Amino acid sequence: MLKIFGFILIFLVGCSTELHHNLEEGSANDIIVALEENGVPAEKSRDPKNKEKYLILVPSGSELRALKVLGNRGLPRPEPKGFSAFYPSQGFIPTAGEEQVVQNYARSQEIRRSLLTIDQVLDAQVNLVIPQKGRLRLSSQPASQPRASVVIRHREIDAPISEQKVKEIVAGSVQNLDPKNVVVVFTPSSNAGKILSDAEMVSVGPLSVSADSKTSFQGLFLVLFLIIIALSGMLIFFVFKRRS
Repeated sequence: MLKIFGFILIFLVGCSTELHHNLEEGSANDIIVALEENGVPAEKSRDPKNKEKYLILVPSGSELRALKVLGNRGLPRPEPKGFSAFYPSQGFIPTAGEEQVVQNYARSQEIRRSLLTIDQVLDAQVNLVIPQKGRLRLSSQPASQPRASVVIRHREIDAPISEQKVKEIVAGSVQNLDPKNVVVVFTPSSNAGKILSDAEMVSVGPLSVSADSKTSFQGLFLVLFLIIIALSGMLIFFVFKRRS
């Protein structure tokens, strides 16, 4: 009997496929909601490789549909690295030029992280051009001004935030950056405004299931059928044993 239950457990575990791992809880929750809204059952579980992270499981055969859903939603969202990733507590001392490059990149990633918190924003690319202050500059020579360019990819056809707001966010993060020197470009996703069609339904005996789950359901019915036969055989065996 224990072997039978062990077999059932192995089968049920085998029916699930890992879709994503090493996720923050908020990102994992967003994925669960998106999949459930589109008819794809999903489960959140602790990542065995990192107990502070999570992984997402979906029924075997549902991976393609799940990936299409997440692609339309821009999930999981990218996790830009900020200043903490570029300035560890220990390490080599960079030159002035190297430090400025690192600072500019880290600052652009911080701005990108802020833009990604806006609903409907799938991704954002931020490029900063901050002139390095020279040691000597003629009084008649105009000072170079910081500049920035931002490309925002979003879900809906209409941008989720105004161009002026984006300029204010970027300019507010860089010293002496005039909002007029910030160029913003919005690009709607190729799937913007599209709704994923309902899953194709097929019949498995008296039940209707999605085509993605057909194989799993057939396997489940087969296992249950074999279990019933095994239990029936055991019952017959014990009945005859008691009579003999």
